[in-house]
Amino acid sequence: MKPNKKIKINQLVNILKISKSFIFLDEITAFKKNKKINAKYKIKKNNWFFKSHFINEPVMPGTLLTEAMLQATATLIYLSEKKLYERTFINRVTTNFYKKINFYADLKIVSNILSKNNGFIEAKSEIFLKKKKICSGNFRYINSKQFEISND
Repeated sequence: MKPNKKIKINQLVNILKISKSFIFLDEITAFKKNKKINAKYKIKKNNWFFKSHFINEPVMPGTLLTEAMLQATATLIYLSEKKLYERTFINRVTTNFYKKINFYADLKIVSNILSKNNGFIEAKSEIFLKKKKICSGNFRYINSKQFEISND
């Protein structure tokens, strides 16, 4: 399941079309087309969100954990599609949070494609900290062409 070489943040910027400052993945460590992707994200002392979110009791916002799961899943989709990096839209998100992150740590993000049907992609993602699940999400993506509106 390992890629030929690890996919690093500069390549993720190109794949996801997101600026480096908003990518919540440091690298892709394993990839299986149309099935599964593993990613890492290192939370550092100087991460901007610790200075901004609950100043007296800083934590990583749940929305950013959700974003990390979405980015890992989108990377899996884009690397698996015939048309490389074809855009998808998030159609539905359901998340669960089990622990807060209020210290510097290494996260492991695991995303799986559950099904593909009529332009919809169902996926599940989980984030682990020291082998303990801290959050999970179920996501539905839709191919961008499904959202196109004509001027007719």
